[in-house]
Amino acid sequence: MQARYFAIRDYPRGMPPRELFELHSQTLPELGEDEVRIRNTWLSVDPYMRGRMSGMRTYIAPFELDAPLEGAAIGEVIESRHSRFKSGDKVRHMAGWRDIAQLKGDVLEPLPDMEVPEQAYLGVLGMPGMTAWTGLNRIANLREGDNVLVSAASGAVGSLAVQLAKATGGTVVGIAGAADKLEWLEEHDIRAVSYRNKDARQLSADLEEACPEGFDVYFENVGGACLEAALNRLKVGARIAVCGFISRYNDEAQQQGPGNLSNLLIKRARMQGFIVFDHWTEYPTFWKKSALAWPRARSTTRKPSRRAWSVRPTPFSSCSKEPTAARCWYGCDVHCGRRALPLPRVCRPAGAKAFSSPDSPYPGHIAAQVPSYGADRTSDVLWSHVVHMGLPPRAC
Repeated sequence: MQARYFAIRDYPRGMPPRELFELHSQTLPELGEDEVRIRNTWLSVDPYMRGRMSGMRTYIAPFELDAPLEGAAIGEVIESRHSRFKSGDKVRHMAGWRDIAQLKGDVLEPLPDMEVPEQAYLGVLGMPGMTAWTGLNRIANLREGDNVLVSAASGAVGSLAVQLAKATGGTVVGIAGAADKLEWLEEHDIRAVSYRNKDARQLSADLEEACPEGFDVYFENVGGACLEAALNRLKVGARIAVCGFISRYNDEAQQQGPGNLSNLLIKRARMQGFIVFDHWTEYPTFWKKSALAWPRARSTTRKPSRRAWSVRPTPFSSCSKEPTAARCWYGCDVHCGRRALPLPRVCRPAGAKAFSSPDSPYPGHIAAQVPSYGADRTSDVLWSHVVHMGLPPRAC
């Protein structure tokens, strides 16, 4: 059987260009003992993938050049020599960026028997949801009544973090940039603060106005001026959960850090980074809590709209231009089931059809049918958000 996959041919500096990504094909070997063959239907594009394009090992190994890229995906088993899986089973795995995956059965996760769209397991019930829940509850020790600040607050992780925080009853402030992102936050009773065209001093003043008493918890996704401003607005005993520094992922040179780290001492605050995979043993606990909320979430979900979206060169281009663009990455369409964000801009090839399914509880979800690509269109498939791998719209 033939399989197509994307690879990178070099490790980029700065903004990854389109021509970095190449579409290859390969003939899969015969299915071995305990192996499973999966036709991928959904794949995700995440911020951490930019770090894997550096050629250096961080908390995870870099992508190999000219080898299939990796990432979370949902697919359907089409052939199996493993006792746990049969044709038709839906599974989650880490062999995305390809149409057909062939893997050992022990690296596959069967999707739970729950009436939710399968793409939810790449979003609200997947890594973004687990990341938001872990950062707040296991790293920042969120308590009832805590005042919470979230940067990239309309992103895939941030939009979940603000909603989880809001449920504890304290004041929740979200930092974002674009007008539609700020509007989404305000609609959900989150105090929205724009970072646009502001230095740390001005941003600190705006945060003080939004929450004069200061913050017990800061969920960090951005870095830069957002971090420096947040450090100025901590309460005594504050906890900071560091999830990412998306504003710097495409930097070509080392940037200076915040000059006010002494506030950690002054406020007796704690700042801790975390990687969600280190906490994945707690996924069943997170899933049970999220599953209980799904019926209510589904009932309050808005219907999707059909709209056209402008083009970006690659999903990774927004890292340096739009710190709150995390919503482009992991397909967290439901955002705790209440409403989706306005859709991110996507890079859609000529001939690909973008659609949102009127029957899906994922409001405003965008999927794309993947056409057959010629050599001149290979990298154009790299649109952001969760990418649909070729099912017709009614199957979305």
